[in-house]
Amino acid sequence: MKTDLLTLVEAGYELHLSETGWLRGLAEKAGALVPDASFPVAFVFDLSASQVPVFKRVEGPSESVPAELVEGFMSMMTPDDVGHLYFGMKQKKVASASEQVGLARFRESGFDRVLLSRFGARDSFGCVAMDAERRGLVVTTMLPRVTSLSRGLRARWQLVAVHLAAAYRLRSRLAVAAPASCVVDANGRVVHASGEATARAARERLRAAVIARDRARTRKHRSKPDEALALWAGLAAGRWSLVDRFERDGRRFIVAWRNDTDPKGPLALSRRERQVVSHLLQGDSLKVAAYALGIAPSTAAMAASQARLKLGVRTLSDVARLVANEDAAPASAPP
Repeated sequence: MKTDLLTLVEAGYELHLSETGWLRGLAEKAGALVPDASFPVAFVFDLSASQVPVFKRVEGPSESVPAELVEGFMSMMTPDDVGHLYFGMKQKKVASASEQVGLARFRESGFDRVLLSRFGARDSFGCVAMDAERRGLVVTTMLPRVTSLSRGLRARWQLVAVHLAAAYRLRSRLAVAAPASCVVDANGRVVHASGEATARAARERLRAAVIARDRARTRKHRSKPDEALALWAGLAAGRWSLVDRFERDGRRFIVAWRNDTDPKGPLALSRRERQVVSHLLQGDSLKVAAYALGIAPSTAAMAASQARLKLGVRTLSDVARLVANEDAAPASAPP
């Protein structure tokens, strides 16, 4: 089957795979989507407790790729440099290395020479999939030439990254046996619901999300990735991730798992406000933050405005300073 952006999103939700198999599959599919890519690799990280990311596992599409790639990549820069390249507040989540650091610094630092000597490459592509709790993964490949990404390509990959971050978070939660909230059949009929999903409004919203997700995955919409990604929101009804489950008799069901984030932040803020603020502090636009949280852009804008009002500040930089100095205990305010 031809690889497209929806194929990569779908691969993110293949929860039955081991983490090694999962990361290798993502690396392989990402590499197939980036023109002239080589040495595709995916690695998971944790940035929740430090400004310097902790890398937990690195995999490429074959056993021979990870060690060679990671050794070469990490030898280029200190951990602080890696953090700056991928995770700085003003950094792009989808970009080439030369775009991230600037072409002049890229060459002055010797970054380009290391890429050429180790990998026969002149640039690299990186996509950071980080959620509001500041955990996630990166998929990256080597490129044969210095590259500037188009605005449209970057915007599409940002939405793909939302799904990869949500899928990684869900994998972590299912490892401790989190219960399903709702099960929907292939016709959109709710066959099981518990907790918040028992409310009629929630069930209707989940049903609509399932139908929209299935539309996104049709051949018609796969050929138009912007439309397909718009249909498949980062979270259904602002709370749930949707995952296919097949029974032995071939019947398909869609399982809704509660998978929204609970980021750290000022105690004065509600959970929703902390979610939006966390995305904005990562450099996400309000549009991307809304997509990741499964809410309307107007709702995200209102949450950001309320957060600034509660904190008595006017700019995002002021919010960042407060967040850095605040006791980061989880808030108890309602979503």
